[in-house]
Amino acid sequence: MRIAATVILTTLIALSSAADTPPRVGPMEDGSVLVPTGQLIRPAGDTLEFAGRPVDVALSHDGTTLYIKDNRGVVVVDTASWTVREEAGFPEGGGSMHGIVVARDGTVLATTAQNHIWPGATGADGLLGWGEAVDVIGPKGSGAAHATGIALSGVDHDGFVCLSRANTLGVVVRGRLVAEIEVGVAPYDVVLSADGATAYVSNWGGRRPGDDDLTAPSSGTDVVVDERGVAASGTVSVVDLGKRIVVAEIDVGLHPSDLTLTGDGSRLYVANVNSDTVSVIDTARRKVIR
Repeated sequence: MRIAATVILTTLIALSSAADTPPRVGPMEDGSVLVPTGQLIRPAGDTLEFAGRPVDVALSHDGTTLYIKDNRGVVVVDTASWTVREEAGFPEGGGSMHGIVVARDGTVLATTAQNHIWPGATGADGLLGWGEAVDVIGPKGSGAAHATGIALSGVDHDGFVCLSRANTLGVVVRGRLVAEIEVGVAPYDVVLSADGATAYVSNWGGRRPGDDDLTAPSSGTDVVVDERGVAASGTVSVVDLGKRIVVAEIDVGLHPSDLTLTGDGSRLYVANVNSDTVSVIDTARRKVIR
């Protein structure tokens, strides 16, 4: 009788505990996914799962291959079969939070959180092989650069790269960083006008603070903040690439990140992460219109 009573009591306790246990984070029976915040996400289309921390994507020009940048390297996906073809780790360092592009010749270029831009080309074996890195530098020539967004000018692999910690737009020619253009705080992404004369740069940390601004330090740079210590400025720098100077700075939402320019160059779309908005900029007037 005592053994039976003990078994029954133990079973009741187990059932009670199971009823009080919250659902496990991850895939649910109805196809949705429970995330740690307690929200259910129901993605459209087909979802591809792999180990890692994806931060940015770039599609090959023929649309057959998707390159996914993560914290360790680049995940190569075959778009037709929607399967992972390869996981190509960087030879050195880890991926920064943004920055991957495919050149016209098919070369993939990705930035790291340290001091490199890695070029990768698909070999005869069908695998991505890394070439010689483009070295970039941190603020005042030392420390990690934490390079992010890249835009190619169309000549070989020449182009421009956001050097987040230095608050500059780097100019890359023939595999070398040859100059830096001062922009706003913590540049995130860069896109070029069709004629290559103008660059638009999103500044994650906003404008450079004035004497009367409330600020807080972030990776060696003073950032404009509000009374809570939260970033209070987000901007897009308009850069004249011939003169290599900023000719305008446009206020947008907080933590502006990805940029997309329309085909005719008349509108620039800015994703504002910390405002949950998209700013629409009239590029001729250099003004937010929506």
